Amino acid sequence: MVSCQSDLSALLINLGRIRDIRKPPLSRAVLYDMGFGRAASADTLTEPARITALRNFGSIWFIIPQGTGVLALCFWLSDYQFNGLNIIAYIAWAIAIISFFVTLATYIARVVCFPRHVVHQLADDASELASIASMPTAATAIVQMLILVLGNRPGWSTTCYVLWWIVFGMSFAVATITPQIYITTNPPGFDNLLPSSQLPVVAILTVAATGGALCSNTSISVAQQTPVIALSYLLVGLAVPLAIYLDTIFFSRLLDQVKEVQRQSPRSERQTVAFQTMICAGPWGQSGVALLLLGNTILTSGLSVSTSSAVSSEFAFRSIGYFSMFIGFLFWGQSTFWWILSLLCIAHSVVGTAADKRGISFQMAAWSLVFPWGVYINGAIHIGKLLDSDAFRIWAAILTISLTILWLLCTAFTIKGVINGSLLGLEHGWRENRAASSMGRRAEEGAGRSKHS
Repeated sequence: MVSCQSDLSALLINLGRIRDIRKPPLSRAVLYDMGFGRAASADTLTEPARITALRNFGSIWFIIPQGTGVLALCFWLSDYQFNGLNIIAYIAWAIAIISFFVTLATYIARVVCFPRHVVHQLADDASELASIASMPTAATAIVQMLILVLGNRPGWSTTCYVLWWIVFGMSFAVATITPQIYITTNPPGFDNLLPSSQLPVVAILTVAATGGALCSNTSISVAQQTPVIALSYLLVGLAVPLAIYLDTIFFSRLLDQVKEVQRQSPRSERQTVAFQTMICAGPWGQSGVALLLLGNTILTSGLSVSTSSAVSSEFAFRSIGYFSMFIGFLFWGQSTFWWILSLLCIAHSVVGTAADKRGISFQMAAWSLVFPWGVYINGAIHIGKLLDSDAFRIWAAILTISLTILWLLCTAFTIKGVINGSLLGLEHGWRENRAASSMGRRAEEGAGRSKHS
């Protein structure tokens, strides 16, 4: 009886071995495309560092050329010019262009290599989806700098005009499709709706501001200016109510926090919310800049003489222009509120008692400070020019210096994070991960030789 049981057990074991041999293992590519962040077993499969880094390269990286582009605009528009400042603006503009195309190429490679992972992340992560809007925003900032630098030169006006329509289409598509995806795929809920959800709003307002710059700094005809001005106002009307709704949701969330729960939340989460609070200043600052530029364009472009419509009188156009600039000044005031509030939140979360007086841990969310800060500076610059006010000029110059320091710090910490792999999800760095990968390959080769023997 014992002999029969042992024979039966041996037969079952052999059948199991045969079944395991006939079942083909999943390849590395299949495992990667299924979205496994790490290998299923460190002993049998270890993911190379470059694969992990490429998968973790999210859309938030577009915020780097976005912030660099607005820094170049601040240098170029500053009222206090000195020898070499224009060259610095050119350098910042070139960095923005290079970083934009490098980020775009890397993200496209990520989509090609891991399409399922990217689709799932866009469907499940509200911040990842919203950060896609930083791509057209960065492109628009680069186009706006092109308008200011080359817009008045022969042949470039038409180029700038065509590029404006391209970025308009990109930004309008992102701003209208993103809310639909929020609603239909995976609604994030009020508690998970961070200020990054306003990035699509910032994108279309940046196009509106660039439309005002296009009409003011190029030699396009009045017939070409009319649809640009009309659509720019339409974008402001589309974006400002959305900014009001999202600000109300986020501010209500801040007021509804439980103090004990807030203290127990992870430190990195508190820092992320604090950094992203600055994004709330973006829509108001950018809408203020857009209305200031559009109002000034209406007053100086001669549209009232060249158009025949119900509002083609000189009085109507001047009223619209002055009212537009007045509302733009009010919106810049609202941006001032969010700018101050975000600085206080950052001081509380990363320096004060909420951070237990430890050092600031850098994360990509810190780049959220740069673009709204630059937009706020542009508003101060344009107000200073319209009012001929030294106070606004000095304030804008001080803010530009502080923004430059902030950009340099973010750039230095970003380079450091890329080198050590911390910003790309490499927990053990590039070298350790490569060593682990080679150890895993040697283990697999040893296992294969033992099977054949």
